[in-house]
Formats: sequence, C-alpha cells, structure tokens
Amino acid sequence: MNADLILHRFDSPLFSRRSFRYPPAHVESERLRNMNHSFIALNRVAEERSEADAKYRETLERDGKPMLSQARQLTDADLFEKLRCVGIELDKTSYAEIAEHALSAQEIAKMLITGDVRSRCKQRFDEDWVWMALTVLWERLFPQWPSFEQLDDAMQAGYARSETDEAAACELWLRAWDDFLLMYDKGSFTTVGEFDDAFGGTQFVSNWISDLEMALGNAAANEPRWHGRRIQFCEE
Repeated sequence: MNADLILHRFDSPLFSRRSFRYPPAHVESERLRNMNHSFIALNRVAEERSEADAKYRETLERDGKPMLSQARQLTDADLFEKLRCVGIELDKTSYAEIAEHALSAQEIAKMLITGDVRSRCKQRFDEDWVWMALTVLWERLFPQWPSFEQLDDAMQAGYARSETDEAAACELWLRAWDDFLLMYDKGSFTTVGEFDDAFGGTQFVSNWISDLEMALGNAAANEPRWHGRRIQFCEE
C-alpha cells in the first residue's frame, strides 16, 4: 500500500462522500486501482506517519483530526457519550444486538450515521468519532465476535512480530486465521477475493494467507511441532 497516495484520504473526514481510488498512473494492478481502503487501514497509515513525521503530526493536531489511538485512551463511558452527543443512543446491550450480526464497526457506523446524526455533527470530524468509538467499544465489550478492524490489527501485529520471532508470529496469525474463518462464514463469502473486497485492509487477505503458510513452513524447519499445524492450515 502506497502511503503517500492515501494519506490525503485520511486527512479528510472518513465519511466524506468522495470515494477514494488509486490514480491509474501510479498503480499497475487493476485490483489495487479499484480497491477502497477501510478506515482502519487509513488510520494505520496515518498513525505510522504521525509517529515518524512531526510536521505531519502537528498538522493533524492543528486540524483537530482524531486517530484511533486517542479513542483507545478514553473510557467506555466517554465513548458512549461521544455517540450520544450526535444522537446515537447505545449501551452495551443494544450495541451487542447490532454487533452480533455485523462484520465491522465501520459497517455499523455507516448504518447509524443518518441525516439526523449528520445534522448534529457540528465539528468537521465528529462523524469520525462515531467509527472510532464503535471500534474501541467492540474491542472491549465483545471479544467473542471478531471484526474486520481486529483482524487487520492482528495481521499487522503478526507482520511486526515476524521480523524477530517467526514462531510467535505464527501463534498470532493462527488465532487471526480462526477469526477469519468465523467471519468468512458469517458473511457468507464464496471466495477469498470477495472477502478482500469487503475487508479493504492494510494487507490483502489473499497475500497474508500465502505469508502465513510460508511462515509455518519456516517455523517447522526449526520446530517439528509446526508440521502438523501447517498441514491442518493447508487443509482448511
């Protein structure tokens, strides 16, 4: 994913009616040109750039652009209040009734941001807080139901861990694989490509699956116990 090409998409409100696409001149792959990146992927690129680039971080702060890391510092009560401020009345029980049947907090946010909610959003990035609050609350309140956002986080955590400990990365990734299978069935997907189109993550799931199989092979070369798990993964 080319960070320079998508940062300007994050700098605008996430729920902007403009649909982001890669410019054809920069990307050869038709699939990449037509890909919509999820909010979690956009946020990840911006968070990483913000850590490395003080000028970019200052620009976001000056514009009042929130990031998911800020939402994760708030209490559950604070996050529910963020929703109430724009007219979204939810508590743990009512949110659970929605999340149980959804695949992502982004999906739910798009459903909840009605015309009435938009009219209550007085600040430029108020709508972004809806997705961020829903994302963090899902993480904390409903660990039994994986989401696209959590899968994206787990995939990237595995990539980071694989740089120093491939076996540990496999442990992370196999838990993420179980979550992927649950969501694949929950969404009634028929191909990995179809899942990828809905997922819009930092990394294509199809590429990640290949990387996981390779990582399992490398781990098995050092620890025979991984051979059986690799065979099971390939069968799945």
